[in-house]
Amino acid sequence: MANLSPSETEGSLRWRSWISRVLVESVLVVGSILLALALDEWNQDRDYQDLATLSLANFEREIQQNRLRLEDVTLFHAGLRDVLANMNASEDPVTATTIRNMLEGFQPAILVRTAWETAVATGALGYMGYDVVSGLSLTYNMQERLVTLNRSGLNDLLVGGFRGGDTELIVYTANRYMRDLTEAEQELQGVYDLVLGLIAETIGERPDSPAGAGSTMPEDTTAAADPL
Repeated sequence: MANLSPSETEGSLRWRSWISRVLVESVLVVGSILLALALDEWNQDRDYQDLATLSLANFEREIQQNRLRLEDVTLFHAGLRDVLANMNASEDPVTATTIRNMLEGFQPAILVRTAWETAVATGALGYMGYDVVSGLSLTYNMQERLVTLNRSGLNDLLVGGFRGGDTELIVYTANRYMRDLTEAEQELQGVYDLVLGLIAETIGERPDSPAGAGSTMPEDTTAAADPL
């Protein structure tokens, strides 16, 4: 700059000042954009986490309700199973009317799956841990199998027994149905307890299930841990 005229020197300084100002402003603009993107991503992650937490709370409430409904009928079903098992083992004749009267009080548990359908529709499952999603998937698959078992068992009784009038077949079919049903109900209750424990651990709350789900009764949930 020693060989430059004063006007050229002043122009060069103004040029450098302008370049410096442009660079600083560019850095600030880029930094502002990156910060805005980071905040937006953070807000999205927070929204997704809130969605997952809300969905887990819905699962917890629904599974507790389903477990209560299942528990209400399981004791009666187990008693009916034992009576039918004794009939099946006895040589005394049993009429179809007797079996029909016994089954009049039978009513399967009505288990809902609204929380699962909502979580699938909103994509909330994608923001939950693998263990929780796996447990929830197992739970609702077992519910569907129980519904299918109820439907097929009652159909077998109607078609294979009562319509044919074969009392031995009626007793055998009813005994097998109630044995399979109570086994499936008890297994599902164990899985309910396990999943409630997973949910409670995830959202930091203790489940308020009738049997004290999750870690409060580890011995009662051991048998249901294998499917998971």
